[in-house]
Amino acid sequence: MNGFQFSRREENRIEAKYVQGGECQIDKVQYEWTVNLGNGTEIAEKDYKHKNVYVMRPYSIGAGSHTITVSVKETHKDKNETKAVAMGCGVVVIPEPPLVEIKGGSQKTAQSGESLLVDGGDCVDMDVPPGQPGNLQYKWECTVEDAETDFCTKDLGTGKTITIPAKDAVDGSTYIVTLSVKSADSKWESTQQIVQFTDDVSSVRNIVIKCLKNCPPVTQKTNSEERTILEAKCERNCAGLTKDMYEWTIDVPGFNYETDTQTGQNTDLFSINENVLRQGRMYHVAVTIKNNVGGATTNLEVHKPPRLELCKVKPPAGVAMTTQFKVECHYQPGQYMFEIFSSKDDIDVIVNKGVMLEVLSFTLSPNSRVKLRIIDMFRFSDTKTLDVDVSASYCKSKKEVSVTVAQVSPLVNAAASEEQVEKDLVDKYSTSVDSLMRSKDFEKVLQVGNNLAGELEEVKKSGKDKVADKFYSKLMECMNDMPMDTGLRARQMGSLAAKITEAYASKPDPSISALATKVCKKSAEVMLKRLKKNRFPGSFWEETKESTETLSRCSQASVEPNEEVLESEVQIPEVTTEFPLLDLPAIIENYPDYVDDQNTSKAMNNFDKSSNNLIQICYLNSKKMAVTMSSKEQTKFVTSKALTVTCTLRIGSDVPETSIESHQVTLVPSSDFTSSRSAVHITMCTCPKNIFWWLLKERVFTSTAIVQFNVDEERVTEFHRPFTLSFKTKYGIADNIKEHEGTAPRTVNGSSARESDMISVHRIDVRARESFVVEFTDLPYGAVLDVMVADFHKPSFEEFQEKAKRVDSWNNRLFIGNYEYYNSWHYLAVLPNPETSGEEVWYKYQVYALSCYRWDDSKAKWMFACGSTEDSTTSLIICQCYHSSAFIAKLINNEVRDEEPLIEEFELEPQASYIVLASVVVVYFLYCIFFAWFSINAKKDVMQETVYFLSDVPSTSRYGYVLIVKTGNKTNAGTTSNVTVKIYGTKSQSKASTEHVLNYPDPDKKFLQKNEDDWFFLATESYLGDVEKIELWFDSLGYRPSWFCNEIEIFDVQMHKHWSFKINRWFELLRDDEAVYTAYPEKPSEVTEKKRAVVLRVLKRFLDSFRGAHMWDLVRSEDQAIPRMKRLHVMYSIFLTTYLLGLLFYGCPRLENSDSLSYTLDYQIDRYVVLYTFGSLLVTFAMHFPVVWFFTHPKDNVLGKDGLVLKKYRLGTNVLCWSFLIGNIVVSMTLLVVLGFWVPYVTGLLWLTCVIGSLVIYIFVMENIVRLIFNFTTDQKERVELIFERIKSSLAVVEKQRVMLYQTFGAVVLRPLFHHLYKPLGALKIKEQKYWATIKEKLWEIVEDLIMITIYVVLLYIVILLDKDVMAYMSHLEVGELLDGTHSRTKTLDDTLNRKEIPHYLKDTLIISMQSLQWYGKYVARNPGMTVDFANKYLGIARLRQHRADAMACEEDYVNKTVCYEEFRSAYEYANFSEGWKKDEPPNRYARMDTVWDYTGQLAAGTVPYSGSISRYPGGGYVATLGRTLQNSITNLNYLLRNKWIDEATRAVFVEFLIYNPGTNLFDAVRILFELSATGYVEKTLDVHTARLLFIKEQTGVMIWIVLSCFVVMLILLIIKLTYRLVRKRKVLLKDIWHVMDICIVLMSLTCIGLYVARSDLVGVFLDMVENAKNNEFVNYFHLMYAEKSLTMLAALLVFLATLRLWKLMRFMLIVRVVERTLLYSSKPLLGLFLYQVIILWVCSLLGMLKYGDHAEAFKGLVGSLSNLLTASLSLNEHFDFEAIRGVGHFVYIVFNFVMLGIYTTYVAIITMAYSEAQFFYSNDEDYTVVDYLKEQFRYYTELAKVKLKVLRLRGGIDAEGRKVFPKPEEFRYASCMTLPSNKMQAMNLVARCVVRNMKTEREARITDKDAELIKRTVVSLIRKDTARKDIFFKSNIQGEKTKLVDDQVMQRMARIIDAFLMDEEERSQRRGRGQLYKKIVESHEQKLKDMGDTLNVVLNILKIVNFDS
Repeated sequence: MNGFQFSRREENRIEAKYVQGGECQIDKVQYEWTVNLGNGTEIAEKDYKHKNVYVMRPYSIGAGSHTITVSVKETHKDKNETKAVAMGCGVVVIPEPPLVEIKGGSQKTAQSGESLLVDGGDCVDMDVPPGQPGNLQYKWECTVEDAETDFCTKDLGTGKTITIPAKDAVDGSTYIVTLSVKSADSKWESTQQIVQFTDDVSSVRNIVIKCLKNCPPVTQKTNSEERTILEAKCERNCAGLTKDMYEWTIDVPGFNYETDTQTGQNTDLFSINENVLRQGRMYHVAVTIKNNVGGATTNLEVHKPPRLELCKVKPPAGVAMTTQFKVECHYQPGQYMFEIFSSKDDIDVIVNKGVMLEVLSFTLSPNSRVKLRIIDMFRFSDTKTLDVDVSASYCKSKKEVSVTVAQVSPLVNAAASEEQVEKDLVDKYSTSVDSLMRSKDFEKVLQVGNNLAGELEEVKKSGKDKVADKFYSKLMECMNDMPMDTGLRARQMGSLAAKITEAYASKPDPSISALATKVCKKSAEVMLKRLKKNRFPGSFWEETKESTETLSRCSQASVEPNEEVLESEVQIPEVTTEFPLLDLPAIIENYPDYVDDQNTSKAMNNFDKSSNNLIQICYLNSKKMAVTMSSKEQTKFVTSKALTVTCTLRIGSDVPETSIESHQVTLVPSSDFTSSRSAVHITMCTCPKNIFWWLLKERVFTSTAIVQFNVDEERVTEFHRPFTLSFKTKYGIADNIKEHEGTAPRTVNGSSARESDMISVHRIDVRARESFVVEFTDLPYGAVLDVMVADFHKPSFEEFQEKAKRVDSWNNRLFIGNYEYYNSWHYLAVLPNPETSGEEVWYKYQVYALSCYRWDDSKAKWMFACGSTEDSTTSLIICQCYHSSAFIAKLINNEVRDEEPLIEEFELEPQASYIVLASVVVVYFLYCIFFAWFSINAKKDVMQETVYFLSDVPSTSRYGYVLIVKTGNKTNAGTTSNVTVKIYGTKSQSKASTEHVLNYPDPDKKFLQKNEDDWFFLATESYLGDVEKIELWFDSLGYRPSWFCNEIEIFDVQMHKHWSFKINRWFELLRDDEAVYTAYPEKPSEVTEKKRAVVLRVLKRFLDSFRGAHMWDLVRSEDQAIPRMKRLHVMYSIFLTTYLLGLLFYGCPRLENSDSLSYTLDYQIDRYVVLYTFGSLLVTFAMHFPVVWFFTHPKDNVLGKDGLVLKKYRLGTNVLCWSFLIGNIVVSMTLLVVLGFWVPYVTGLLWLTCVIGSLVIYIFVMENIVRLIFNFTTDQKERVELIFERIKSSLAVVEKQRVMLYQTFGAVVLRPLFHHLYKPLGALKIKEQKYWATIKEKLWEIVEDLIMITIYVVLLYIVILLDKDVMAYMSHLEVGELLDGTHSRTKTLDDTLNRKEIPHYLKDTLIISMQSLQWYGKYVARNPGMTVDFANKYLGIARLRQHRADAMACEEDYVNKTVCYEEFRSAYEYANFSEGWKKDEPPNRYARMDTVWDYTGQLAAGTVPYSGSISRYPGGGYVATLGRTLQNSITNLNYLLRNKWIDEATRAVFVEFLIYNPGTNLFDAVRILFELSATGYVEKTLDVHTARLLFIKEQTGVMIWIVLSCFVVMLILLIIKLTYRLVRKRKVLLKDIWHVMDICIVLMSLTCIGLYVARSDLVGVFLDMVENAKNNEFVNYFHLMYAEKSLTMLAALLVFLATLRLWKLMRFMLIVRVVERTLLYSSKPLLGLFLYQVIILWVCSLLGMLKYGDHAEAFKGLVGSLSNLLTASLSLNEHFDFEAIRGVGHFVYIVFNFVMLGIYTTYVAIITMAYSEAQFFYSNDEDYTVVDYLKEQFRYYTELAKVKLKVLRLRGGIDAEGRKVFPKPEEFRYASCMTLPSNKMQAMNLVARCVVRNMKTEREARITDKDAELIKRTVVSLIRKDTARKDIFFKSNIQGEKTKLVDDQVMQRMARIIDAFLMDEEERSQRRGRGQLYKKIVESHEQKLKDMGDTLNVVLNILKIVNFDS
């Protein structure tokens, strides 16, 4: 091997032939290749270490001489010796010359006076790979003619371009520019360009010639055998230039521009036909412009290809596989590549390739020829085909690695047995193929494979198909295992695969078809990839065409139908029974029998792969063709057998003009590409046969077209404008059309009687987007029909007359376009035309759709793609499509049904519904009740805001202010505390006289209540000026001491001023410890309104609209803008109007029988309900809004006789409003009563829904919207002015109140009684009140919790008890016996001891128990789905689920295995497999059971992890299902067993199904688990979960819903209570464990209810799924059981927590607190003792496991040992095996029990001692408890009830007629009082005054007269004896040692005050009358006393004057 010459850009191969010597057995042969470069570098080629062929990749080695060395080592198997030999060869890598090209051609004309750029950038460096930058050297030279210039004498540089300056561009001058280029290793290559300059600017056009095909730089040389295409382009002065102005010339004598070109002489393209140019010549091609100066010229060098002469094969004859052939030829010397092919049946398989023909040896297959091809460096070639005689032989070869000439045995004749033929082929080929595959000598494998394929052809012809199939399959598998890493191998494998498929051309084999097309697809991919990398792909057209033909032939491996292979070969098991089946009257479930389609599915899957590979090969072949094409070429066609591949390459603007036709299919591309400037690659592969024939569903009458569009390598699939596909149909399509018959009614006397007769109507089912054709056939002579097609409705006679079309024998076809994306139906209406006379017309018609269908690979079927056009016929179907794919055209008959007129005589019966009438009666009844109530309790309608004069304003206060106090709209916002306000002004600060109590006295408790505005009038002694601030405080007394104040407004009556104070805070000691709250007024509203955002203002006014009482609140009589009686009538009118409008909207009954027809069949909320709801609402609102407005806005307010402000209404307005209301009520009531009775039931329900919705929106939305509008439209200034007007009108009332107070209580009124309220609470008082508030709040919470939690727990227990069924246990036992073989008397579950017995249990016990056919002994009936006991029915089907261990490699000497499996916990499998647990094979989507080999995840399986006895298993697994019938179950099980679904890797098998017992209404979820240990042990587990998921029993169904509803209501109350506490206490609440427990209970309760409801919904969904699945599928039920188990566990935990929660509520009991304290004291000792006991148990368990764990059941595991010892120590283990621990074990067991007994005794002692300490701790406990609180509350509510019942505020315990307030009897009143003498009290008073005097620091030093008087009175009081008069006191608020005393006089005065407040007006008038009388009497007596005094004074004066002498 010396002196080989290789090209750098080609793939070169060097093969080492090594023939082993000696008789030793060779174990293996190793090759090592080394490359020694010319520069001394050595490269070790590791990739070819074990290969005998070294492949030199293109451009991998630089140019020059190199040495390649191969070293061969053989290893002897017997002697374990090695032998090595090495050999080297020299190679010369020849550098490639560069391609030299100057842009613009060889000659061009340019404008003189302008610089010109000469560009050599198109030169190509051929010594570098394509796509990489070259390393070229440039050299420029030039000469000039007809000009004097020195430009060419200068150095022109070495760049890619030169520029001729403008000064050297002389008119008429000619430049001859020469460009020389060389690469690093090549020689210089040159080219020239002639440039002529001219000054005729207007006529010079700059033209360049561009090569498009078969010329440089597209190719290196021009090939005369191919078309040459040149294009002229204008680059300057192109205006007005058209294509016909170009003129081409070529220097060929006698050249005919019409016949020798495709485009002619006058166009921008110049296309020279094939074989016009001569080889070895240079041609000049020029283009000019007519009537213009300039043009361009280029040269075409036509290459002369190499020639082969005098070729022959040596030897001329031989034997296949054994004879080594060579070829001898004569050819011109040069650098060539030789390719040798084995040719047969137009398939060429390359067998060798090299640069030296004389060394290329090869073997041939039988009856083949030799084809030799020589290829030069420019890819020009010559081919010779040589005959050779090659015979087939079956022989044994000698033990040689490479194939040499062997001894040939005689030919085996056709009579030889298949076994002998197979043995001969195995000895001859299998050994060599296997050896070559192991040595990775793939080229040899392909040569042997080619010979084997030829041999197998002879074998197949001899009728031994099975032998041929076996070896063909093995050969294809070897080819699929080979790497296709070289172009040669890709060509070899593609050709060989095509050759193999020819053997199955008539009857395709599924497996071989799939494997062959897979190889060919990969071959096409490799070829396309290599072709794209080539620098001159256009030179490879012939090679591309050949490969396209070969691969297309290969891709048709499965085109021919072979229905035999789709037939199932597996026998279906026949199910027999002991007794004959009887046909009994029973409900029978019929299910189709499963077909064991294992072989069929495999065949279909392989055919599917083959067909899809055909589509992909088509795309790849077309892409290869496109790479070699130009955009101006014509469409290329490559046909191979039945498949034609077409390829078109066009610029986007030329695409719409393109039309491709092949195999009676025409493609017109979409006009979407018009705007694209890129090249559009259009592919269409056509086949006259159905390539998806294996679906066997329908016959296809057109060719198959595979269409694809690519733009810049990007596939375009969607189009905005369609492309057109036209299919010519095959013969016989018309026979596939169904004909229908019909009869049109006759006409009478020439006039149509169609109005009275029925139109003939036929219903046509139409599929989505499929247009259809109606064609009438065989019409009678002269018959004319009128025809109309309507969608979704039968046409009326009027519509028919307007739209009908004329149909006769000539015009008998209607095209109906359908473009909707949904299925529909149309009606075909037919009547005779008036021109037709005589009898009725009998006609035939056809309805069919012509459409194009595309292949949907994801669904594996033909799917509708695009509809046909109106021009389509049964012979030509034209479709406009928007999506590229594989297409066929189909004719599909539409389903047609005759619509017979349904005429039945029937009479409607009137039906009554009481819904409307009952609603009217209910509202009328409520109206009567309220009317009677208001009439009996009629009261004056007072002004909305009554102003109350405060009771502590002294008579000296003359400056009045009005306070509006607004209480918030919050829970418990009202108060029973006394609230005090203090006002500060700028002129006079508030003093004692300005501190006022707002809500005392308040006998009716209506002041400062929730969501109310209270108006108070107060006065000050001096004017305050502008109010600066106010102070608020309260005394925190009463039952509801807290108060939430929203806002306070102050109005200055004198100066007409207004101040607003935003409070928005709680007054509550538990929230805030502040004694006084100070508020400051807001800024004037005029300023703030400007600054406030509009949104905030609207929001504020909206919230303010909810303040005050609601107009619809009829219970409250005060504080309303409209009197209650008026409000009642307005509301009643609104109700009746809404009722009537709703009735009118739904259709007013006409009092006929047709009224019984309901508005709709079912009750459902639709858009009309919403529309009618709002319609009734808006009309009702519009009618009553004016009435409400007039009633709300009276003319004036007047003062009544009692001093209250009354509303004065206009007489006319009042009469008008009342007239409207009364009239509307009467009319509406009458119509509703008369018509409402006839409203149907469903319409009545809808009417009721509409009415309720309208009223709810009216009451809760519209009312507040109206108030919002009133508030929003009322300006703040207007509001203030309105308030001042009301204040002004109320001053008389205020004055009357003030006079009454002063007359009753004097000038200071009640101020002396409120001194204790005028000061805020002190710190001690706040602390005291807060303490008691906290205690009472906690006690109240306990009481609330006690009541609510107790009710909650009781309801919870009832709900849980009702949810359980006593039959659940019996059902559980029955299912267990059923699955254990008790009923079937077969193999039990416990008898399953190993893996092989699991299938027997499944087949003999499980399936038989689930699907027995016996019925009551010997009477047998088919009843699938019933178990053997005929008491249970299983839902759906059962499924098997297994988990597998992952395979691991074992040592080879480990029990002679190479694969072993560990336990599941160590390594588990979750990969997907194919049938038989094979890896790396794609799934078979046509196999019914293919999914059993795929791993199903936990979510898809619907199961959760499960812990078994051996391991823990995930929720997923490998899932298989059984059948619904016995035969189907056996069929599926046989499939699993036949393919070893349960094998040595199986570690767990789950059997899962669901059983339902209709007798007990119980579900049983069954899970059988077989755990298979690696040791072979099988652990069985039967798990049956019984639950009642449906509630259909009458005795529990209703009751449980009632109890559950009560439970939900109670839960809602708990949530409200807990939410309120959370809002109030927030984080503090979470610190209490009991409150946290409450939260947990609520959350768990909500979860339980949610689970309960979800479970019910899931059951419903599950039953629907079972129903939809027809019980023949496995329906996932595990979520039901998980929900049931979760609900059960959560309910159990909830019961525990709720019961434990009662512990805290019972803590007021002493015993409960004692138990708590006992546990607290004993916790630490008990914990320590428990740990000690655990240690002892742990140690004893470990000892027992170590000693007896191998044979004692009690000590089998650690957990079991602990459990057994613990139960034994408690004497609870009666089955403890004492015999297993004989000997010392007995003694240890006794000692253990004694120790345990001592521990238990210690437990008892610790608890007893702790209990004694706890009792002592609580021995002196006298706290304020819940019992005390309940007693106190009971007394309070008892007294309150008595007061309410007696209409009294206060009483002393007895009845006293005529008095409001009176004391108890003295024996009760003074029972606990204390008395002191009056002088003692006086002395104490005087002493206290002395002490206070002495405490003053600023007193006078001397004793004043006042002090002396005080001392005298004190001394007298102290020495005076006790007087008989006693002062009475009552004890109050005893705290510690302090006692507060209340004087009895204070109590009496308070009684008089309260009595005065409780007087009614009549009593007050009488008292005022008596007061006037008493006043007159007093005045009379005073006058008399005055007169008497005057008389006495006169007497005294007289006496003074008189002197008495003694």
